[in-house]
Amino acid sequence: MADAFHSARLTYRAIEENEEDTAFIHSIRLDSAARANSEIVMFKPVNKASSAKYAARWRDRNLISVLICLEVTFAKEGAEVSTPATKPIGMMNLHPGLEPGHEQHRNADIGIKVAADYQGKGYGSEAIKWILSWAFKFGGLHRVGISCSSHNAGARRLYESLGFEYEGTMRESFWFDGAWQDEVCLSMLEHEWRKIVQEEKN
Repeated sequence: MADAFHSARLTYRAIEENEEDTAFIHSIRLDSAARANSEIVMFKPVNKASSAKYAARWRDRNLISVLICLEVTFAKEGAEVSTPATKPIGMMNLHPGLEPGHEQHRNADIGIKVAADYQGKGYGSEAIKWILSWAFKFGGLHRVGISCSSHNAGARRLYESLGFEYEGTMRESFWFDGAWQDEVCLSMLEHEWRKIVQEEKN
């Protein structure tokens, strides 16, 4: 339990209602390439006010929402001191996959964004593994979904490498960059997750 909000290299903390966390979330949303892979709202420039509303929705409307943080070190009086969770590098949530009143079906979907400078280093994989563990050990979920657009083939490869099963494609379900895009849907069930965890222990 002591390490419930930590993984090998990362710490996960709540999103605070303060200028620092809002500014970080805004900085991620300013990356238009990242937004193209993670948001399907009308594609237009974002301002700080819209990012503050976005941050509020992440804080308040999800089963769990966290900032993904990297431990950093800094010099203090000639010695290096490790200070955890001082460098947010991404954000992640589990949002209800069903409407209110359908909670008995125990479904939720993962949303994740990692800042561009920290992509390709395995942090996304590590964070997804952590939130799956939280979902099945503490969230009481039976099924966790995750999806990506058809133009983001790298995301699908990553999700399948982590053990997510392909469920199907919502064909031409959203419009982006002058063309219709498919939404590729994947999921993991609790017993599948437990099997993966057991195999990793062996």
